[in-house]
Amino acid sequence: MRKYNGKELDRKNGLDWYDYGARMYDAALGRWHAVDPMSEKYYSISSYVYGLNTPHNCIDPDGQKIIFVNGYLGFGSPRGGGTYWGGVNSSFVKGAKNFFNDQSAYFTDFDFNYLRSSTFLRNLDGYAYAKENYKQLIMGMNPQEDVFRIISHSMGGAFSEGIIRYLKEQGWNVDFSIHLNTWLPSELMGSVGTFLIDATITNDWVQGLSLPIDGSRDIPNANYKIRKKSNEGYQ
Repeated sequence: MRKYNGKELDRKNGLDWYDYGARMYDAALGRWHAVDPMSEKYYSISSYVYGLNTPHNCIDPDGQKIIFVNGYLGFGSPRGGGTYWGGVNSSFVKGAKNFFNDQSAYFTDFDFNYLRSSTFLRNLDGYAYAKENYKQLIMGMNPQEDVFRIISHSMGGAFSEGIIRYLKEQGWNVDFSIHLNTWLPSELMGSVGTFLIDATITNDWVQGLSLPIDGSRDIPNANYKIRKKSNEGYQ
């Protein structure tokens, strides 16, 4: 029986709890009986709230998750995790959540070795990372209903494709991937069945160091391409 918020009302043993997948909700008490499985990602928010405590405008139905994959650490981005993207509550992260209508996020913190900067090796690294962190990646999710979305930057492009490869081997659906200013874009091939958006700032000189002789910034099998010039410029 599905009732409040479209969730199943479990009447076993007279408990009358609502099954949210990641945890059970007791409507009689107005309380959860477990903490949010993503609570470690949001230290400023109580681990017992729903939808970041803004249920009127925040949809958190079933544990779908956006994975943010960092690029090379150094220069202007010395740290990985949420910090790489300007913080877990940055305008970029919020914009991505709104775009996907998805409020759960996971941030990788991987320090790329420049000597392993080939597309092939970074794909292997991403696969190994997903395998090692698998339990954390899928926490609170249902493979029959939930999906992953991937956002990567620079060297994180091939790395994220390795993550996608492993998740799909485990039976998960990854329906969208967005690769921003991918390193060695002409060598990258997106996963079949995942809608790939290839987004690039055309005056990014760092990415330019990885381009082929013809200067192509395109990922060959991207489903959609976005090309913009930054007004800020690159120094």
